[in-house]
Amino acid sequence: MAGYRICLITSATLLLASCSGDSQSPITPSSSVARTITGITVSSSAIDLNVGETVTLTATASYSDGTSAQLSSADWSSSNATVASVDGQGIVTAHAVGTAAIAATSGDHNGSLVINVTPTVELENLIITAEEDTLRVGETTTVTLEGRYSDGSRQQLFAIWSSRDTAVATVSESGMVTAVTAGEAIIWGSYEGKNPSVTITVMPATSLESLVVTAEDATLTVGETTTVTLEGQYSDGSRQQLFAIWSSRDT
Repeated sequence: MAGYRICLITSATLLLASCSGDSQSPITPSSSVARTITGITVSSSAIDLNVGETVTLTATASYSDGTSAQLSSADWSSSNATVASVDGQGIVTAHAVGTAAIAATSGDHNGSLVINVTPTVELENLIITAEEDTLRVGETTTVTLEGRYSDGSRQQLFAIWSSRDTAVATVSESGMVTAVTAGEAIIWGSYEGKNPSVTITVMPATSLESLVVTAEDATLTVGETTTVTLEGQYSDGSRQQLFAIWSSRDT
């Protein structure tokens, strides 16, 4: 008569066997091992701070199963809170020049990161420069604003430009100055409430009054050569050699 019986093999394994068959199917209870922290790494988007600046640190745990994950909570501490302090969320505040090691602890494990605090860099002076500070009517030039800082560095800054004397010279948003009439114009560059300036002098436009052709030798014999030049004479008394298209009436 066919039937079934349960045979006890060990206390951990049960074997269900058919009395009339040879197949066996072991049933093993599942088991899991809890992962543990093996190390902690502290990271930051910046390790160099100026006095008064802040940065948020991140604590990442490495686990015994080979995985890693950011810790949702950790005990934060600073080796030198007068230089840089840290709160319970890992936010570091720089207080004074120096270095401080910021540590995150969880259980028996901890990790740390050194924060360097440097002096606050302050803007000490604003200087406007012009490519040309003397123009003639119709000419243009460009003005720029430069910031000079307490650490000795310099940086070109964006200014809001304006002219006190727009009848003499105008200035565009990009800092291009255009001479309009003879005189002097004050160009301002506004930056964070400060208004440094530069003076642009505009001279009357010059006009070409005469053209003079000169020859190195005005008398030649057959086969000899000479060079001729064209000079422009202007209303301000200046002279300039010009490029001419040359031709001969008697070739």
